[in-house]
Amino acid sequence: MLVLTGLIESGHVRRAVDRTCPLERTPASVQYMHQRRARGKVVVTLTTIARPAPTRRKRS
Repeated sequence: MLVLTGLIESGHVRRAVDRTCPLERTPASVQYMHQRRARGKVVVTLTTIARPAPTRRKRS
């Protein structure tokens, strides 16, 4: 891990992700890419909705 950190800090390895954005901002992110401003990947993030754990029904 220290070797990788050294390569990143020295500039020999560059980041692949330019930015991340939430799903709601996807149109703006696509426009950003089409304008050729992105210097790496643009990642769209999805938020997960917490769902309650399923409950078991009691058999009568």
